[in-house]
Amino acid sequence: PVSGILWTRRTTEKVADELASGGIEVCPNTVAKLLKELGYRLRVNAKKLNRQKDPGRDVQFAYIAAMREDFSQAGLPVVSIDAKHRE
Repeated sequence: PVSGILWTRRTTEKVADELASGGIEVCPNTVAKLLKELGYRLRVNAKKLNRQKDPGRDVQFAYIAAMREDFSQAGLPVVSIDAKHRE
C-alpha cells in the first residue's frame, strides 16, 4: 500500500487455508496474532453511499403527488404500484 500501512483483505481463515496448502498447519487465531505482531491490519470492502441528491428525484415525487391529488378530487381511482427496475 502507498500509505505505508500494512493490511490484507483476506480473512484469517483464508490465510490459514493457504498456509495449509503450502504445508504449514496453523489455526486462524494464530494467523490473527501473527498478523498483528507483524503490524498488519485486516480490511474489508466498504460500501460507499452516494451522498449527492439528484435534483430530479424530488420533482418526480411532487409530480406523482399532484397527479394523485388531481385524480382523487375528480373521483377517479388511484392505483399505487411499488416496483423496482432490474437490470
